[in-house]
Amino acid sequence: MTPADLTTESIRIGDMVVCSLTGDVLLHNQPEFERALAAALSEKPAVLAVDLARVVLFTCAGLNVLLDVRLRAPAQGTALVLLQPSRTVRRLLELTDTETLFPVLAAVDARSWELRGSSPSGVPVADLVGISPPTGCAPAARPAIPPGRT
Repeated sequence: MTPADLTTESIRIGDMVVCSLTGDVLLHNQPEFERALAAALSEKPAVLAVDLARVVLFTCAGLNVLLDVRLRAPAQGTALVLLQPSRTVRRLLELTDTETLFPVLAAVDARSWELRGSSPSGVPVADLVGISPPTGCAPAARPAIPPGRT
C-alpha cells in the first residue's frame, strides 16, 4: 500500500455489515469509500458498522461520505455506527463538532453478534438497534487528545 491508498472490505455478521477501511480517506479516493458504503447499504443490514480503526488520514471528504450515509441509512431501516475510529478520525469529528452525530462502538463480537458501545446520548448502541446489550456493556473508550495536538 502506498501513501493515500485506501482498501475496503465488508463482512456480514448476522443482521450487521461491517465495512472496514485501511489507509487514507482523501478527496481522490472518496468515490471508492462511497462505493464501499453503498454496497454495504445495498445488503439492507439492521446495522452498518464502519470500522475506522486502521484509517491513517481522514479528511472532510470522508466525513461528507459518513454524513451522507447517516442521512440515507435510516430511510431503509439501517443504523449507522462507527467502529473504533482512529485518533485521526476522532480528531476531525471533534474539530467539526460532528462527534455527537455518530454512535461509536468499542468492539463487535462476531461470535455472538454483540455490539459494545454507546451512542452520543449515552444510550447503549445495542438498544438503538434492537439488540439486547451484553451484561457489563461499557461505552467506547475515547482517549484524550491534548489541546493543540492533531
